[in-house]
Amino acid sequence: MRDKVTGVVRLAVLACVAASVAACGGRGGDAARTLPAPAYALDASADGPGRIAVLAGQPEAKGVFVIDDRSGAVLSSFGVTAQADAIAADGEGNLLLGIASDSGGRSVGAVEYWSADGKKAYVLPTVAAVGRLTSDVDGHVYALVGTRAARAAEEIDVKRRRVVRTLPLAAAVDDLQQCAFDGRSYLLVASTSAGTLAIRTPGGRDQLVLHTAPHDVTCATGDRQLYGLADAFASKSLAVMAWPSGLRVAEVPTSVNALKPFVLTRSGDVAVLSTTGRVSAIDVIPRAKVAAFATPPPLQ
Repeated sequence: MRDKVTGVVRLAVLACVAASVAACGGRGGDAARTLPAPAYALDASADGPGRIAVLAGQPEAKGVFVIDDRSGAVLSSFGVTAQADAIAADGEGNLLLGIASDSGGRSVGAVEYWSADGKKAYVLPTVAAVGRLTSDVDGHVYALVGTRAARAAEEIDVKRRRVVRTLPLAAAVDDLQQCAFDGRSYLLVASTSAGTLAIRTPGGRDQLVLHTAPHDVTCATGDRQLYGLADAFASKSLAVMAWPSGLRVAEVPTSVNALKPFVLTRSGDVAVLSTTGRVSAIDVIPRAKVAAFATPPPLQ
């Protein structure tokens, strides 16, 4: 009976969230288009060509909304575990959700596998609560796990559904991303409070450490640029950095409510999720416009 009541409450809250899907005011000045996104958006990821998956909701109920990346139409939506805090796509039409919870004062977490039609397929336990999930590179995803006292990155073999290694991180690390350059994968390890971004090789060596760095940095496979959010007084911008120097080569104005950038699979355009809570949107900045702002220096 309790499960049925919980399900009814979840669906009711998701209905309210879906009804609140509306374009967010004050979009970024250089966005070609603004797509509506669900209220209380928490995270978003490109979900294969032409689709964006948005995790949204409040503590009592959360859902995933799959959106067409051109029209903004909601292609599908479904309720998910209320403790979900992060979302990523595996490149094969499936979604991964990072779960953060506690049990008797102990941090617990998992990575859940969900099908595109809203069915939970598998639950992979992690050593602690999951705060972030990286993009999939060659079938591997990293989960940022832990609390403010201790952090780690767990590397997950997505197809085999198992953790293959755990990398200890500094307790101040609060963001993690994975990028592929020149046939190698790199971890982007960031601390927002310290303003640092470390680009780490697969072997665990810091190849480059940036200070006063943008936050929520992302990238696209085959693209020799990094994209992150730079904060200024009463404004935000999409900062563009060249690889491998890390030199900031451009800043593209975006919404002051920007939460997270990510790169669209089909077009290579940069999308920026923004939210005020009750109102959310996705600004899409054409790749050509980003390129016009950014002229990377020649490689040495």
